[in-house]
Amino acid sequence: MPPRPQPESEKSPTTLDELQESLSREEKKTGRSGAVPLTPKQDLLDARDLEAENPDKHFRFINEGNRDNVRMRQTREGYERVPESEGGRQVGNLALYRQNAEIHRERKEREAQMNNERLSQHNREVEEAAETIARHLRDKHGVDIEARDIIVKG
Repeated sequence: MPPRPQPESEKSPTTLDELQESLSREEKKTGRSGAVPLTPKQDLLDARDLEAENPDKHFRFINEGNRDNVRMRQTREGYERVPESEGGRQVGNLALYRQNAEIHRERKEREAQMNNERLSQHNREVEEAAETIARHLRDKHGVDIEARDIIVKG
């Protein structure tokens, strides 16, 4: 009588175990991201050496998996990829790009100004509403009250 073949369910765990062991060995060598696993994450994306050499440039990592974002950063913000010959690097999808530091500083100043305007916008809206109420009370009801007296400040 010929040996009876093992059912498929009995064969799979051995093959699966072998596959997991092989993947585990490979992951110990290279890590999940393809980088050396014992390198601290903050060191992988550290470009301080280039920043020290090029104080007139601003460096950042850009996700090259998002092609639209890369194109936007290049055309609108003037970023260019740092060549490997000049210290450029890539970690997974993240590649190192540079931009003129003056352009970066101007953009940050515009963002800070816009944020300050947004933070004070609600005060202007309340003042406008108080002026509208004061005008309505004066025109329709004859009550003379200042807009600043309507606003309760705490």
